Amino acid sequence: MVKLVQCIRRWPRLGVDEFRAAWESYGDRLREVAIELGAVRVTLSTTLETPLNDALAAARGSSQP
Repeated sequence: MVKLVQCIRRWPRLGVDEFRAAWESYGDRLREVAIELGAVRVTLSTTLETPLNDALAAARGSSQP
């Protein structure tokens, strides 16, 4: 099994909806390549927009998304 994890941040000039659309487009291309390489499953996810994320980031001293 091979697991690839990418942690990326949205550019400030890109709105949340624009980012999610671009991420889905990227995911479509990634799935095509992965299937050609024999992948059984490809999963993409994004963060949830919730106040809890802001609280966790503040507690960890993280910068804004």
